[in-house]
Amino acid sequence: MPHRLLNTELGWTLKLLLLLWAWFSPAATAVLGVMLLIFIDTALGIKASQKKGIPFSSRRLSEVLTKCITYFLGIVATHLMQDLFIDDLGFNIFKFCVFVFAAIELLSIYENVSIILGKDVVKIISNLFRRSGKVKSAIKDIITETVQDISTEDLAKK
Repeated sequence: MPHRLLNTELGWTLKLLLLLWAWFSPAATAVLGVMLLIFIDTALGIKASQKKGIPFSSRRLSEVLTKCITYFLGIVATHLMQDLFIDDLGFNIFKFCVFVFAAIELLSIYENVSIILGKDVVKIISNLFRRSGKVKSAIKDIITETVQDISTEDLAKK
């Protein structure tokens, strides 16, 4: 029974889809990653625009669809170019394209988070690292004092 299905038009269509999936599967991870960044950027962008007092509109949301399609076609096109034409150049245009798209989205996410929090995210993170250094030294001092106290008590008992 299964061999009859594969010889039908549906079977040939399934074979073609499987072949295309196998060819484009390396690009699928990149597409999903970039689409995830677009989704996060969109959600944060809606929140940031609400904080600014800009009303939500379907026209602005349609720009997200255009961006998704553009990024998808860009990733697939560079994957094809890399696979078919410029594999021997030593420069991976596919990875470069994915990097540029991801960097654009990460920058937009950074801007949206800064608007939502009302502060620069880089300053917040640098302050956390500065404070963590102070906390580390305070913990180290406490541990050192505790160890010295325990050592002094042990010597006093002997």
